[in-house]
Amino acid sequence: MTQISERLLVQAHLDAKQPNPLTAEQEAEYRAAIAAELKAQNAVLVAHYYCDPVIQALAEETGGCVSDSLEMARFGKNHPAETVIVAGVRFMGDSENPHPGKARADADPGGHLLARPGLPGRRVLGLL
Repeated sequence: MTQISERLLVQAHLDAKQPNPLTAEQEAEYRAAIAAELKAQNAVLVAHYYCDPVIQALAEETGGCVSDSLEMARFGKNHPAETVIVAGVRFMGDSENPHPGKARADADPGGHLLARPGLPGRRVLGLL
């Protein structure tokens, strides 16, 4: 196979894997459903600066924050929610996560995030 045909093959594979974009109505429905579930579960979403802008906007719209990992930790520590959902980036947890790319319940996705004494009853869910 030539280099050009390999590139075409790879591009065709990537194009086939692209999800169908949501309509504005679908996106609004998802945002409303997620916001309602966060409230129902007494949860807050914190997102890293490197996350997708849609996730960042959702965090801000629902009372969470968008910041670097240190400020995410501070925000989560001081927020009254029972559950903190951390939307990070893969490098934040690769060295510690035995299953990279999967959510880790009751874990510390950033190496210094929230899983500390003094936070009784707090759950941290990492989305990397």
